[in-house]
Amino acid sequence: VGAATLLAELFEIDTYEASKIHKEKNVNLPRLIVKNISGSRSQQYSAGKKMPPPYDPRLFHGWMCWKRVETQIGNAKYLLAFVPLSSYKGTKEEVKITGKHKIGETQGLFIIEEKAPNVCSLFRCQSVDVKAAMLPTVALTMFAKDNLKAENKLQEKFRRNGKE
Repeated sequence: VGAATLLAELFEIDTYEASKIHKEKNVNLPRLIVKNISGSRSQQYSAGKKMPPPYDPRLFHGWMCWKRVETQIGNAKYLLAFVPLSSYKGTKEEVKITGKHKIGETQGLFIIEEKAPNVCSLFRCQSVDVKAAMLPTVALTMFAKDNLKAENKLQEKFRRNGKE
């Protein structure tokens, strides 16, 4: 798959499938995507995440944007970055959650580089702070498995399997 296609897959998070998965995992917790903030290639996302008992749900607010650059050999490279919404100084939509909860934060970077026609590499670096002291290993493992599932799903979706 080409780098631009993979960028679109990662950046376009306002889909029916993503909304359905969020509702299944997080029941009645909010999910809001605000696109094209101030006419830019950026978006705000807010999502409530269910935590294992006895932890309260977490609400994550983020700002995501991307940029295209060229490598030294002229191939496309896309940088997709996301930070806590508090780092963004522009227009913001407020999302509230009823009941007891905490605000979590995540930030990260995807680097998608075109290697050849319909071939690209993906690098992902992300940190998540769920604002919980002494989070049990079982909860950390749950988060890691969810992230790996998402990456494996992407790989499976775009695997060539000997096809051109």
